[in-house]
Amino acid sequence: MLFFFIVGMIGSLIYVVKKYIFDIEKPYSATVIDAKWSVLYLNNGKYVTLAGISIPDKLERGPNIFPELVNNIGKILIDKKITIELMERYRTGAPNKSDLVRVYLEDGTCVNTYLLENGMAFFSHGYYRDKEKEIEAEARAKKAKKGIWAKDLQLLYVGSKDWEGVHYPECPEVKKIKPENRMEYYNRPVAVNWYRDWDPECPYCDEIRKTKPEHLK
Repeated sequence: MLFFFIVGMIGSLIYVVKKYIFDIEKPYSATVIDAKWSVLYLNNGKYVTLAGISIPDKLERGPNIFPELVNNIGKILIDKKITIELMERYRTGAPNKSDLVRVYLEDGTCVNTYLLENGMAFFSHGYYRDKEKEIEAEARAKKAKKGIWAKDLQLLYVGSKDWEGVHYPECPEVKKIKPENRMEYYNRPVAVNWYRDWDPECPYCDEIRKTKPEHLK
């Protein structure tokens, strides 16, 4: 047993060293040639996804679509030279099978936080480090009622900063989330589709789901 424990520890150490020391890519520059929702297509043949950014479509909002959001990123970024900071490499299950990145304009503006703090996108929890910047940017937009937050939005899901998953707001499990960790989602978050952490799924939400319209199940 001790042998397998030691082998496991060595394997974990090798993974951490490779991932966080040798596998850290330096920021690089590129030009955006196209943008669809939060995915940017670059002149070097790559495509990347903006970390922490969710642009809702009809499947997410049902009748409450914000059509103006879909074109915002394209207006800001197409034909612009940008600097790209890698936040998390693509891994199995990631949306769009691309790296999660922060993007900066030539004047230093971070596009991720710019979109969120101006109410031009929703925050998406995602698998990446140092997401507090995006969380705080969205909180500022909510407080100032900018962009999408000027509208009367329905709270659709509640999650927590310390685990990656969601509950319906009516679920009694929501009361167990500490106020400082509470995450509110007003669109159908990426969490529901690719990193929901209900294992087993919440029995309360299973019952609530039966009462929801199709686009919220």
